[in-house]
Amino acid sequence: MHRLLSRMLAVAIVCLCVLVSMLVISGKMASAHPGGPGPDVPEEALPPGVTLTTVLTEGVDFPTALAAAPDGRLFFAEKGGFNNGDVDTYVRVIEGGKLRPEPWITVTVNTEQERGLDGLTIDPLFAQNSYVYLYMTTPSSSLSNQIVRYREDPATRTGRDPVVIFNVPITNGTIIHMGGGLHFGPDDMLYLSMGDNANSHWSQDLTMPQGKIHRMNRWGYPPADNPFFFDPNVPVKTIFAYGLRNSFDFDFDPVSGYMFASENGWNCDDELNRMISGGNYGWGMYPDGLCPYPDGGVLPLRQWTPTIAPTGVAFYDNPAIPSWQGSLFMCDYNHGALHRFTLDPSRTIVVSESILDIDVPCTLDLLVDRDGSLLFSTVGGIYRLAPNHSVNLDPSYKAAEPAAVEPGGELTFTIHVESLAESSPFTVTDALPPLFQPELDRLEATQGEVEVEQDGTILWWGTVSPTSTGDLIIPGLVSEETVSVTSILNTATIYSPYQIYLREAHAAILTPKILAPAIYR
Repeated sequence: MHRLLSRMLAVAIVCLCVLVSMLVISGKMASAHPGGPGPDVPEEALPPGVTLTTVLTEGVDFPTALAAAPDGRLFFAEKGGFNNGDVDTYVRVIEGGKLRPEPWITVTVNTEQERGLDGLTIDPLFAQNSYVYLYMTTPSSSLSNQIVRYREDPATRTGRDPVVIFNVPITNGTIIHMGGGLHFGPDDMLYLSMGDNANSHWSQDLTMPQGKIHRMNRWGYPPADNPFFFDPNVPVKTIFAYGLRNSFDFDFDPVSGYMFASENGWNCDDELNRMISGGNYGWGMYPDGLCPYPDGGVLPLRQWTPTIAPTGVAFYDNPAIPSWQGSLFMCDYNHGALHRFTLDPSRTIVVSESILDIDVPCTLDLLVDRDGSLLFSTVGGIYRLAPNHSVNLDPSYKAAEPAAVEPGGELTFTIHVESLAESSPFTVTDALPPLFQPELDRLEATQGEVEVEQDGTILWWGTVSPTSTGDLIIPGLVSEETVSVTSILNTATIYSPYQIYLREAHAAILTPKILAPAIYR
């Protein structure tokens, strides 16, 4: 699976399956806090105003990966179970706080132990290309681990047109160490963490793809600046880093741009690593079974013995919870602990580590949503840590009257909101007539982000604080019509004022709406 770890021999694998079954039933770990992470790791209370809420616990089965779409939808991948042979499993979507009844896509995978649907990511250019990527194990008739790219059908909003862009056959019959972290980096390249398939020698072998971090473009081709691209002795040109046993997940530091990845050791030396291009992280340099495992290659930022099975990794880069800004979060499977790390200014040293005091285990994946919430998954649910919102829902509120806007004019509307959070996200949708389609690639947003759906709908989203305004610049659009504004107040969490500058007037309906449901008190 993408993110379940196995460090055990064949007999212990059976025990793990029993444990997993118990977890699925209970949804909780026996111990969700220290004991494994180390006696010197302090427990940390949640910041004031931040609470834990349940996103989904019914209809979710081992959500190995979470991904946020630019329109506010939450995608998640389900592994497909354990030791069930070849089964159908799903990518599901939560929209408006509710699970959509139909899957986004159904795929057939082999689910023996760590095999299954293990990775999921959404293309940064999703609004333009509608691409979603999955990392999964194919059925037993032709076992391999693949990255498959899908395109969303604009009519049904489900997946279609699968294209295999990366394929690694499972040649030794292993059912463990698949890896599965799948994310785009700040360089617009697609990265994959692949386990060693239970063969430590492959981690050091640059002719083999196992035990590596891979870097490729959205079509599966290696870029020329990959570290071994021009090395004639390295046929696997997608290799970015090597010497890994089973890296479960990774994320990119918003400050330095470097990748930070979790790594699962033998019966000792789990690690948190700062990944560098061409780096050798040591696994496979020495015989298996040595504990402690000798240092070799790039040294880790943090090690754990006894092991904790580190899993999901995410940097917090959002002003919604200021005390978390720039922190690195990580789940661990063995104890269900949610770790928070702070780094020094060079981003090369862990200054502090703590474990958040929450009542739900964090065992699988992590995701920072657009509204500043920290989402995490466990075997039977998805949860959210987010600031409380207290919203004044005034049923008598009326939107601004339609106003004529001259070319280059300014339109301002106000929605009254009280909130305990520092900021709140929202989307403005602007449905343009077809005649304006050629101009859509000229959209600019001086604050937030603006994208265009395939049907021509303009989506603007961002975080607007009480002292800022958001600007949407729409050049080259000419119309004699007026601009009207409507609001759906009972679904909006918006600061005011919000200003839209129309370089030239046109007909449009501007509807503010929440990206993620507010947490009402």
